[in-house]
Amino acid sequence: MNDSNPRLLDRLILADLFLAVVSMVTASVSPAPRPQGAAFVLWIAVCAATVAAWIGLAWRYRPARIVYAAAWLGYLALVAVRASGASATGLDGVLDLATGLVGGMILAVCFFSDTLAPVHPRAAAEI
Repeated sequence: MNDSNPRLLDRLILADLFLAVVSMVTASVSPAPRPQGAAFVLWIAVCAATVAAWIGLAWRYRPARIVYAAAWLGYLALVAVRASGASATGLDGVLDLATGLVGGMILAVCFFSDTLAPVHPRAAAEI
């Protein structure tokens, strides 16, 4: 991909945010046990890194893609840990899959297009 489509990245970030909110709401009523111990610490770290990456990506801050990639890998580790433990509901599985797919699309846009070429949106306008 050589073309830049910043609106696509913005929409993917909003979709990821929406899926995160829906996932947390369904997890609060789900019979599956909550993460405990090291999994809880990893969950908090993934949430914090994801929010920081969303902000950085929205501002087109290039290093935010590395933070998002690390958060996405942490999320996949959490899904794997949860899958090996107690059973989750079908809706949890669908949300896990959708979140993983949207995250993969965000990474593809960040790493394989020039969407994040300017460090800051105003920097491109000033050139």
